[in-house]
Amino acid sequence: TAGGLSSLMLTLLPPLAISLVAPGAFYAALEFSGTFRLILFGIIPALMVYRGRKKGELPWVPGGVLPLLFVIAAASTVIGMEMWTKVDVGQVAKKFAVLMRA
Repeated sequence: TAGGLSSLMLTLLPPLAISLVAPGAFYAALEFSGTFRLILFGIIPALMVYRGRKKGELPWVPGGVLPLLFVIAAASTVIGMEMWTKVDVGQVAKKFAVLMRA
């Protein structure tokens, strides 16, 4: 149908154009989306289940607090490792040292 074709074009053409014009920007966006996915599908659902159990709205969800803490810790660890590799720690330490001297 015409509506389906226009939806397909609106979905595929903008990312294709960006990736052809600025491949580095597209790669950076893909890296960022990985971190966002960890927050969206790792940390937030665990917090939602915890809050639902605490309010008594989700008594049927099995498990305790320990599995939720494990999911949050695992996602946070991966996010921390990604940030560690992307941030130049030496440069940050130098800037911090300059700030502390002032």
